[in-house]
Amino acid sequence: MYYVKCTNCGYSNELKSENLSFCSGCNKALDNSFSEWKKTNPGATFDEFKKQVCIPAEFPENTNPKKAKGKSRAFTYSIVTLVTGVFAFIGAYSIGEQGTKSIMNWFRSEKTADDVLTKKWVKDTYGSFGLTVETPEKMTKGDLTLPDNIKEKLVEMDIYNYESAKGFKVMINSTRIKDGISSSLQGGANGAVNQVKSAPGVTDFNYTEGQANKDSIPGIVQKGTYKQQGMGIEFIDALYAKGQNMWQVMVLYQDNDEIGRTAANRVISSIAINCKQ
Repeated sequence: MYYVKCTNCGYSNELKSENLSFCSGCNKALDNSFSEWKKTNPGATFDEFKKQVCIPAEFPENTNPKKAKGKSRAFTYSIVTLVTGVFAFIGAYSIGEQGTKSIMNWFRSEKTADDVLTKKWVKDTYGSFGLTVETPEKMTKGDLTLPDNIKEKLVEMDIYNYESAKGFKVMINSTRIKDGISSSLQGGANGAVNQVKSAPGVTDFNYTEGQANKDSIPGIVQKGTYKQQGMGIEFIDALYAKGQNMWQVMVLYQDNDEIGRTAANRVISSIAINCKQ
């Protein structure tokens, strides 16, 4: 069985047929239904839709995010994802949670400050699994509320953020899942990028993906552009996985922010992983 998560209220709707069009939680039209998805994926099959967009029965979370404390709707990524292992869910879910912090208001503030490229940056290790990144200021510990059925599969998960008063944004996710739980680097990459693509108001979405290697650890780096409510945004999402560990570094900035673009690439280039587990 598969579920379609409503991008308006967060309810997981059981997918009984390809004709599912309205959310049982809020009665609003699903903007990620099969019929809507077909408009941007002509020729794709219902089975492909289930694998690429829906949540398998193992992962549904029928909670209404409108009732959850501190969840802004200004720029909420949906949590509908391609799930091929826990990494896919985590990669997507972390972006979904971080996206609830009014990013649109933050982007409107201004472009990245000129002195970001000339000031002394901070190089530090974040989390318990050896991920080192260089940023303009020390990253701050974030928080992520996971459903119990995902939490029970984790040994540890650390989230960190860099949110300047203006300019580009950085999010770090360092995770270890329990032994015996299946994982998929490609699934994590697919899940992450699908969050951006399926977010309400996103248009003109384009991205490229390439294989990467950091300290002998395989990875995937995605670079893309899209418009959110008419505003042009670029992102770089780097994911690496080894054994039961996954590391994710994502940066976002306005598409006309040259300093933000340069700073973002510097962050991604600075990634180092010294994994002892």
